[in-house]
Amino acid sequence: MKISFGARYINSIPVLKKVGSDYKKQEISFVELDMEDARDMNSLNKTNDKWGEESYLSIAKECMEQGAKDAKRHLYMATEQADSFECLDEKKVLGAVVFDEGKRENHIELLQVEPNNLARNTKSAKWRRVGTSIVNNLQQMFSAKPMTVFSAGDAIGFYKKTGFVEDNDKKSGLAYVWNA
Repeated sequence: MKISFGARYINSIPVLKKVGSDYKKQEISFVELDMEDARDMNSLNKTNDKWGEESYLSIAKECMEQGAKDAKRHLYMATEQADSFECLDEKKVLGAVVFDEGKRENHIELLQVEPNNLARNTKSAKWRRVGTSIVNNLQQMFSAKPMTVFSAGDAIGFYKKTGFVEDNDKKSGLAYVWNA
C-alpha cells in the first residue's frame, strides 16, 4: 500500500511579479506532482480547466500516464503557493513541465506557462520569467547530461535565450539541445 501526501516541494525559483507599474523579484515554489495521488490529479485537472482552451495540461496528463511505469518521468509545477502542497490551488499555478530523465540525455516533453502570463501578454501579465525560471531550475537540477526539447515554432526564441542550440544530429528545425 502506497501512502501519498500530494505534491512534493522541490525548491524555490525566482520570477518577477507586477507590483504597481513595476516588476519585483519574488520566489515561488517548484513542486513535483504524484500521479498516484488523487488530489494532485484533481489539481492538474482543475488547472487545465482554469487555463481553458489554450491549456496543454491534458497532454501533460497523457504524457504522465504513458510514462507511469517509468519512474524517471516527472510532472513539475511552479506555484505561488508557499505551503499546503497536498492540495494545490489551481488559481496559484503559474507553470507546468513534463520532464524525462534519460540514460544519455534528459528531455522536456512539455512546458507551459499560465496563458495570461505568456510573453506575448507582456502588458497585462501579472508574472514574468516563469518559463525561464522553470527551465533554468531544470538546468541546475539536471546539469550532468544534455537536455533536449522539440520546440513549437513560436517558442524557438525562448529556448535559444535559455541556452539551447539547434540539435544538428536530429535533422529537424525544431530539435534543440542544451549542454551538449
